[in-house]
Amino acid sequence: KDSAEKDDAEKDRAEKDSAGGSENQGVHEYSLSLVSVDDPRLIITAIKRPEEGEGLIVRGYEAYGGRGTCTLKVSKDLLHVRRAVLSDILERPLHHEDGSAPDKVRVLGR
Repeated sequence: KDSAEKDDAEKDRAEKDSAGGSENQGVHEYSLSLVSVDDPRLIITAIKRPEEGEGLIVRGYEAYGGRGTCTLKVSKDLLHVRRAVLSDILERPLHHEDGSAPDKVRVLGR
């Protein structure tokens, strides 16, 4: 399979995995989403305050061992985003070898 077909197959599998079964039929739950992603392969594992300073850390990983891009959407009614920074697990900003910051960080209010 070419890369695009493999990517689509992984997305389909992730959507089926996250769809759930019938065990919750008839159950009414209230949920409030602070953040969401547009790719079911990215799993958000934590939303927390940083060890130092102000802000919010959103941690996640790509669940199927691949790479890709996604859009992180935040609730504009609950959070005001001034900037977004891609960081490592120790909350240090990531930079390219030339010292520039990654240009793929994009957060949208919804």
